Amino acid sequence: TAAGWALGYPIPAFPLGLMAAVIAAYNTALGLQWRKMLRASAPPPRLFQAFCLAQIVLDYLALAVIIHLTGGIESPVTVFFVFHIIVASILLPGRSAYWDALLASALVGLVALAEAADVVPRFSVLTPEAHAFYRSFATAGALYFFLVLTFFVSSFLASTIGRSLGEKVA
Repeated sequence: TAAGWALGYPIPAFPLGLMAAVIAAYNTALGLQWRKMLRASAPPPRLFQAFCLAQIVLDYLALAVIIHLTGGIESPVTVFFVFHIIVASILLPGRSAYWDALLASALVGLVALAEAADVVPRFSVLTPEAHAFYRSFATAGALYFFLVLTFFVSSFLASTIGRSLGEKVA
């Protein structure tokens, strides 16, 4: 947040700090639970997948809130979904990668729609409110289209590479 203020961007420091605390809390809880499960025995694949899914859903929801707080569809934070999608594509089997990309796309789309419809207040972090792209359906739609395309291409590439590496190891 100090960087935002130094550059002259209005950063909603308290809500972002609160999100950081929420993320730290659920990561701590999940980490403790994971260690507990490992001490008992090696977790079965279904339990591992369920655990990963819980972590992914929590991370995606937190990231959607952070995207909302940092400019919505215009937020530079939206690209961080790509990292999550790549990791999920490697950890989870089969079509799970595409469901992750779909969930990320839906969350970003919901944030953009909620802001455009004034359902939630909009935070103009990088652009002045008067010049905000989100008010232009064509511009916001183009941003969204390329973001979703990036999500699905990343998902495809990561799952294909993961599958290929898995076959070489086996």
